[in-house]
Amino acid sequence: MTKRQKQGILIGAVVFLIIAILGGFWYYKRTPTYTFSQIKTAVEKHDWDTFSKHVDTKSVIGSLYDGAIDASAAKDENMDNATKAMVQGFAKMLKPAIVEALNGEVETWIKTGKSSFDSNSDETNDKSIQGLTQGASSNKGRSNKEESANAAANNLKDMTDFENIEFKGVTSTRDEGGFKVITLGLHDNKLDADYELDLNMRQLDDGTWQVVSVANFKDYLEAVEKAEAAKLAELNKPIQDEINKEVQIGEIQPNIYSGRAMSQLKFSVPITVESEKMIRYADGMVVVTAPDNTITKIPVTLSLNLDKGNKTLVVQKWLDHSVSRERNLAFADSNKLLAKIELTKITYTDGKTLELLTKVK
Repeated sequence: MTKRQKQGILIGAVVFLIIAILGGFWYYKRTPTYTFSQIKTAVEKHDWDTFSKHVDTKSVIGSLYDGAIDASAAKDENMDNATKAMVQGFAKMLKPAIVEALNGEVETWIKTGKSSFDSNSDETNDKSIQGLTQGASSNKGRSNKEESANAAANNLKDMTDFENIEFKGVTSTRDEGGFKVITLGLHDNKLDADYELDLNMRQLDDGTWQVVSVANFKDYLEAVEKAEAAKLAELNKPIQDEINKEVQIGEIQPNIYSGRAMSQLKFSVPITVESEKMIRYADGMVVVTAPDNTITKIPVTLSLNLDKGNKTLVVQKWLDHSVSRERNLAFADSNKLLAKIELTKITYTDGKTLELLTKVK
């Protein structure tokens, strides 16, 4: 894929979200749905004035950013509520810079069909708050504004799965909060899932309409993530069964040795290996459940060098008191902790691997 094609995909992701997939529908002039045909024509003719008349781009981009930040914070298991509130506050301080940068790129793309994005990475995007705000806090001028817009567009594209979304129709309209709310029915062809997206629209003086915001973007992102998790579970089940057949982990009892700044989680791991090939490593997550049902996940690598037989390994993991869940775990009663290891990958001595999928392709 050429650099220009990648740029088009990134800006296309933002424009796609802004016009909410409704570009191909012609309806009556004084209905909200008719406005979508005008938006589509504006994109095709590079008519920024008409496009910006019917799409409040800064407001829409702002609603997408807010929804993405809220969704990212809600799923972060390493932060308590106070930390999440602080990080969300910081992210929203950076919002004006990111909205401004993205708005400029959308305007450039509408007018010229090109953008200044330099997207030369095919790596999986960071869907965290940090990924969404990357580059925005720097004072290095335009290059960093472009970096911010690039990162935000990349992550919005990745989070929405927009390239696989098909518009199914307007499912309902209603008046709410001074807006006309248009509910769109969407189908995800990759995940075989259905979603709804609510657009807030306001009527202009000439009787046409303007898209103001996406009202339920957080809910939409969470629905996409839930659908992807369900699809991954389906695809990974036979792989997980094979991993568990190759390596079985016995019961473990964690012990906590608390310190002032850091503490240590230590436990013995009884392992049984039943493989036709020599296994060098097994990777996975230590999943510890505290008395309050808080779950902490810590990555672990088990060095096996075994094809058949039993082995007991002693695992020691440092707990960082600056991470809220690890800090809470550090001062918990060891006798009341429940722990298990969930294996996600096996590496054989010949270099081949057996591992769970992390993304639906």
